[in-house]
Amino acid sequence: MRYKVLTACILTLASAAGFTQAADFGNPVQVTISGIPNGPDGSPMNQEEPYISRNGKTLFFNGGVDNNQRLLHYAERGANGGWAYSGQISLGGEDEKYIQGAPAIDVDNNLVFSDTGVESMVRSGRFSGGKLSSVRAIDGLPPRKANAFARKFQGNMGPEVSPDSRVLYFTEAAWGAGGFMNGQLLRADIHFATHRGGATYYYDQSEVERVMENVNTRDIEYSPAISSDGLELFFTRILLADRANNRDRALIMRAVRGSTSQPFDSPVEVTGVGDVMAEAPSISGDGSELYYQKTEGGKTRIYMVTR
Repeated sequence: MRYKVLTACILTLASAAGFTQAADFGNPVQVTISGIPNGPDGSPMNQEEPYISRNGKTLFFNGGVDNNQRLLHYAERGANGGWAYSGQISLGGEDEKYIQGAPAIDVDNNLVFSDTGVESMVRSGRFSGGKLSSVRAIDGLPPRKANAFARKFQGNMGPEVSPDSRVLYFTEAAWGAGGFMNGQLLRADIHFATHRGGATYYYDQSEVERVMENVNTRDIEYSPAISSDGLELFFTRILLADRANNRDRALIMRAVRGSTSQPFDSPVEVTGVGDVMAEAPSISGDGSELYYQKTEGGKTRIYMVTR
């Protein structure tokens, strides 16, 4: 019995050590997408909030505020490993006048995305051939709220799904005057909800506080990305100290846990991306590639690091 307990402890320590080593990413490269349309200034359109499919074959993103109200786009990986633009994603006749962004997809091609036109600010649909069918609002998330007196707007953004869509991660955030697009992000935390069936999820605030107790801080945490096994959580953090010092920087963080029932440990910075405005991480299905957006000189492009 002692031998078994000792063996279990050694395996646990080895797993933790593996987590630490696996935090090392490097070799940042810009992701080139051939055939991508130009934006209003004649250069390739912005590419924001990238999401790599679990099989590594499709890269989703949005076009930025200056490109058709942040509508959704995608590219496909060729046999040589290069990316080719495939087009804008059609919402299947649904209303596209609102802002869409932050696409994420499960292994069964159910795609979720941010949408300012619905109360939960998250919608989903079935993705096939560049189109979404059965588009509907996600139910069960905290509703958006507007406080005219405090000049503050509260809502959800940046959805992410586990491979089987049983867990929906999202950012619960508050913006200042100007709302989702034009207001300053005042507060943001990583939350999640569990699938109840169809497009309905169950949100348990006490469970969120337990699981994310080491992740959410007084700083600003947003854009969650979960590994295929549910044991690694990547997200973006803006330090309030940086904002107070007018430092234009965002960090990509990584938190781990030993099982999907445990809280995440205290996160560490993914240093391989450099000291830049790096946001919106997305981890590949095999965990070897981490995609993110980087903004420099008013342009947002997709980058990737490997481990």
